[in-house]
Amino acid sequence: MGYSWIMGQWGRCMGEECGSGGVQTRMVWCVHSEGWNTHHSNCRHADRPDSQRPCFKVCEWHQDLFEWDVSEWGPCSLAPLPSNELLR
Repeated sequence: MGYSWIMGQWGRCMGEECGSGGVQTRMVWCVHSEGWNTHHSNCRHADRPDSQRPCFKVCEWHQDLFEWDVSEWGPCSLAPLPSNELLR
């Protein structure tokens, strides 16, 4: 019976002030190979992914430093999907 860690998506950068002092968090679960959640002690603690990481908190005035660069549309092409259907 195998157990492994799965991770959620990283959340927004949170912090008291703008800049590099922010922190992002995500959920980390221990799951059984059949897909159900289990107690974290069933997974190897040494293999547990980080649930927090530092980030740069963007503030409103940072938006004034950037602008959109929009180009012309390119030609349309067909791309096969794994099921051999075509995507336009």
